[in-house]
This record gives sequence, structure tokens and C-alpha cells, in this order.
Amino acid sequence: MASSSISESLSTLVCQNMDTEDTAESSHYDRWLVVHSVDSDHSISKLSPFILDKAIRSAVGTMKTVRLLRNGHLLLEVASAVQSRIVNKLDNLAGCPVTASPHRTLNTSKGVIRCAQLVDCDEDETLRELKPQGVSAIYNITVKDNSGGSGNTSTFIITFKTPKYLHIGYLRLPVSTYIPNPLRCFNCQKFGHGKNACRGRDLCQVWSGWPHQQSLHE
Repeated sequence: MASSSISESLSTLVCQNMDTEDTAESSHYDRWLVVHSVDSDHSISKLSPFILDKAIRSAVGTMKTVRLLRNGHLLLEVASAVQSRIVNKLDNLAGCPVTASPHRTLNTSKGVIRCAQLVDCDEDETLRELKPQGVSAIYNITVKDNSGGSGNTSTFIITFKTPKYLHIGYLRLPVSTYIPNPLRCFNCQKFGHGKNACRGRDLCQVWSGWPHQQSLHE
């Protein structure tokens, strides 16, 4: 009886672990996919919206959103991991040969984590350990030191699919929104473009915000 109870407990634990792994994996699927026509003579862009809608519903089910892009490709937002796998394997829509692939940028976001214990860890090892949680890249922010070199900080920028927090071994860390530094032109000192694309006049970054001071130096 005791042996039977132990076996049942172990079976239950294994099933729970498998369910947890499946749930974690299913939460990191590609939500945005692009469907490309393979044959220009039989392009999905030439289909009526009614036929295309019926073909998508028949092959995949109801999408969250469907958009026909300017280049004739189809942008699909799927509602589940199952739909994502089906779309990735699509080779035909309403008689039109197609191929599908994840969108290059819409499936990932950037966030910030702070963890002093990661500073001395190998970057490849860290990325390998975090990949099951949807992390595809990690970058440590560095700062200049008094000797003119640079040193690591406890702040990391991660590229990920969905996590609101990460498990770093025994640690549970929240993921903050990553806000990149605004693009600034060091020619006219305005924001939104770089020096190479500037059409304004040269301004000193020290005096540009003080017109009355600038006039004294002209």
C-alpha cells in the first residue's frame, strides 16, 4: 500500500512538471506571422477578401487580426500556440502556394532586469539557461570607470517574448519596461534624428538652450 501510494505520488508529480513545462512553452509562441505567396501568378493578394477569409478560417481557425500588407504578404496574429504551429506549416491558401515565417520584430520586446548575482556569470551560459523562459538575447549595461575603461553593472537589457518576471536560479526577478535613450543630433542639438541626417545649423550643446547667451557669442 505504501509503495503504491509513493508510485502514485511520483506519477502525479511528473505529470504536474510536464504540464508546467507545456504551459511555459505554449506561452512563448510566435503570435505574429507573415504568409508569403510563392507563385506571383497565384498570389493571395489577388484573392477576394471573402475567399481569403474562408481559406484562413478553414486552414487555421479564427485569427485575432488579419492584415494584407502593401507588398502583398499577409500578416496574421494568432490566438494560440496551436494556431502558430499550423500557420508555420502552411503551404497553400485557397489554391495559392504559400510559405509562412515569424515576423522579424513584432514577436519580441525589450525589458530590464537588475541582478547583482549575474554580473560575473558567463553570458552564453546565462542566455542558455533563460531561453526556456522566452529570452532570446541579454546585454549587460557597462559604465566607464576612473581609469578610462568600462565595468559591468547589475543592470541587464533582455530581449524576450512574454515574461513579466524571470527565474534566475532560485531568484525571481521582475522585468521592467526598457526605454531606449532618445535619438539626438549633435549638430543642431535637436532630438529625433542623427548628425548624418541633419539639415539644421551647427549649435553648441552647451549654449544651444540659452539664446541670450548664444547671441553674446555671435
